[in-house]
Amino acid sequence: MKKFLSQEKSLQPSPAEKFAKEYKVGDEIEGEVVNKTDFGVFIKLNDEIDGLIKKEELSPLDLDEIKEGDKIKAEIVTIDPQKNRVRLSHKKVAKRGIKKNNSPNNSLGEYIKEALKKNENK
Repeated sequence: MKKFLSQEKSLQPSPAEKFAKEYKVGDEIEGEVVNKTDFGVFIKLNDEIDGLIKKEELSPLDLDEIKEGDKIKAEIVTIDPQKNRVRLSHKKVAKRGIKKNNSPNNSLGEYIKEALKKNENK
């Protein structure tokens, strides 16, 4: 009976496989910070899976200023159904925002201040 159950379970798609049917690499997604570690933050993507933003991909945000419950926009970098992982980058979203708003009055510092204000107001 156990052998049959394990075979049946393996036929079920992993949460990452389900996620990959709805999203693709390069898509932008917003999620809530559900866990913070020394190496980055985990963002709730849906009820079944969280995505990881490594701290080097958080720029211009600072890991020390992020807290659980914050909402962060990120770009999907990889979806690995075998390992059931989704990797994300906030840095790519931030760069697009800076390019879009590129004017003498919109510096990286101004972008960071604006992003932090939005998090404080939530």
